[in-house]
Amino acid sequence: MPSKATEFHGFSGPGCEEESWSPEVLTFYGDSDAIIRKLDKFEMNLPGRRVFFFSLERDQEEEIVFFERASKDTHNVYTWKGKHSSKLADNIAHAILANKGIACVGEQTKAILKKLSSFKPEGPIPSPVSARAAFSHQIMAGKNSYMKVSAYLMC
Repeated sequence: MPSKATEFHGFSGPGCEEESWSPEVLTFYGDSDAIIRKLDKFEMNLPGRRVFFFSLERDQEEEIVFFERASKDTHNVYTWKGKHSSKLADNIAHAILANKGIACVGEQTKAILKKLSSFKPEGPIPSPVSARAAFSHQIMAGKNSYMKVSAYLMC
């Protein structure tokens, strides 16, 4: 475990309302405790974002939880769970690169995810205030497994 002097802290900008062409993808590896600890080091400005999501990979399984602002204080949530495929991450990366900030990359990503079988709405929730609030439920469900978690901060 690194000493306090070498710990990293990160801050993400306000989203596409002010910076429409700079989505971010943050990826972490470890067990659930390590990933939650790492996520706590990043201010992702989730309440200020219209679209964000995360993917969680362990073994051969992948889970995606997609958040889209529904109102000032709520986000609609969509989920998908299935067999991991690097093609999905490649398709999203290609959409980001091809977009070049012109169209809404959040909408383009949602269109990619909607093609997945069983990508389904879960309903509105109060807007999460932090990565821990948004992502920890799924991360903690795999308490003793090694995983990869990627947070996609779209717009």
